[in-house]
Amino acid sequence: MTILPVLGGYIHLAGRKSYMPRCDSRPIVVDINGGNNSMNRTALLASALAAAALTGACGTAGTTTTMSNKAAAAPFLQRPPELLRATQPETPAPMSPGETMSPESPSPGMTESPGATPATPATPATPSTPGAVVPPVGPACKSLPSSGPGSLSDMAGKPVVTAAASSPTLTTFAAAVKRADLTETLNKAKDITVFIPSNEAFSKVPKDKLSQLLGDKQKLTKVLNYHVVEGRKTPDDLKQGTLQTIDGGELITKNENGEITVNDAKVTCGNITTANATVYIIDKVLQPE
Repeated sequence: MTILPVLGGYIHLAGRKSYMPRCDSRPIVVDINGGNNSMNRTALLASALAAAALTGACGTAGTTTTMSNKAAAAPFLQRPPELLRATQPETPAPMSPGETMSPESPSPGMTESPGATPATPATPATPSTPGAVVPPVGPACKSLPSSGPGSLSDMAGKPVVTAAASSPTLTTFAAAVKRADLTETLNKAKDITVFIPSNEAFSKVPKDKLSQLLGDKQKLTKVLNYHVVEGRKTPDDLKQGTLQTIDGGELITKNENGEITVNDAKVTCGNITTANATVYIIDKVLQPE
């Protein structure tokens, strides 16, 4: 009689075979009729193991099964080849000399050196926001309110004409724009530069000429448009050169030794940001040719 040790008990190969689980004294018995054929013995062994697994070696009552060699061999012999291969333990491929096996291989692309600090994702660059406060330039900038109406932060959140109307030094320009019905046009314009004469600049115009100008809508519109150019101009853009106004006129600009001029007017405070425009406050009202 041959005894084969298996997981959970033993297989006794004799004229009568039995499987004895360790945790239960009740056996699973398989009776063989004529077990001389080696293939049938192998098939029977596989069937016996399968029967033990299906009935449960522990906690299940003993089962007696009688079958012929052909019946015992049938499940084994009719099993597809791929299932037979799947039941065989895989033999690991031999390792190269000096190669070591890590407990767990990381996923591709996820290899990380011991103690390395995970990389922090780069923060996308934030595009410049229209209306953001930027440093102004000019000698009169220090006289701007530090907070409230007319301050840099207040003007940055408003369209250009609305911002001018809230500034204590630019109210005459805002009133003139309103008289010419240009408030909505300039407030809705995108990315423009406006050279705004201060209240003091308008006061330099003789009263009779100023009254005449304010009473002539067509002429007033032409004068006001002469103060507007397309694009947000920085102080560097105002170095000696020529700008075209929205009406097709020309402005000559200079930026020398920190002093910016537009035609014959001086910029007292410039590079002021509003929601849709860049403002340069000037000390004269510009006159188109």
